[in-house]
Amino acid sequence: MKLGLFTPVFGKLGVKEMLAKVKSLEKIKAIELGTGSWPGSDHVNVDLYLKDKNKAREFRQMIAD
Repeated sequence: MKLGLFTPVFGKLGVKEMLAKVKSLEKIKAIELGTGSWPGSDHVNVDLYLKDKNKAREFRQMIAD
């Protein structure tokens, strides 16, 4: 079984801090990013990534790392 986490629970943290926190929780194997509406998009700037493919690629790489 894989344990995942919905990242808006760390909405007060920036993206890098949220990723570090999730990584420290060694049993977490997957994340789901909030992308708007409820509960918001604290960690994903959807409009930016749709407009700027380089920023989207950087974001994907940050998640993969």
